[in-house]
Amino acid sequence: MELMSARQAAKALGVSKAYACRLFGEGRIPAQKVDADWVVLEKDVRRYLDEKAGVPVYYQDTTGWSR
Repeated sequence: MELMSARQAAKALGVSKAYACRLFGEGRIPAQKVDADWVVLEKDVRRYLDEKAGVPVYYQDTTGWSR
């Protein structure tokens, strides 16, 4: 399991850090607040991107996400 900071997640999502934090705060991407910053699992960022792209969830396997 790979953890990402809010800044790393924002870069992967192609959005600003502020918008990524908004997605976390709204619960659209599961994340945990640690001190003043957010921490998110890479797999949750990938899932969000796949859902936005319309990739069905059943493509998930045990090693990661397949496209």
